[in-house]
Amino acid sequence: MAALEFSGGEFDPGVFGSFLGEQPDLGTKWAPRLVRLTRNLPMTATHKISKPVLRRTLWNGEDPVYERTGGRYLLMTADRKNALQAEYARHGRDHLLRL
Repeated sequence: MAALEFSGGEFDPGVFGSFLGEQPDLGTKWAPRLVRLTRNLPMTATHKISKPVLRRTLWNGEDPVYERTGGRYLLMTADRKNALQAEYARHGRDHLLRL
């Protein structure tokens, strides 16, 4: 999952996907499956990005999250978020979601 600080304008998932596809040093499997757009990334007291906070938030929260499906980025719905959570549980990996 990637988290992008996005301060305004329109996010075009098609343009974003095309941009990633044009990067010669980015393998096809390296494109993030999930992309969170946030106005402000969580910061530590020393002004570094707080990765533990991002990990705990996962795909939940108020920020829009896009999922790469079939080579395209689509906005995740509440149903899809619940289905992804259930998929982790079905495979006995839901403990990974409780960091």
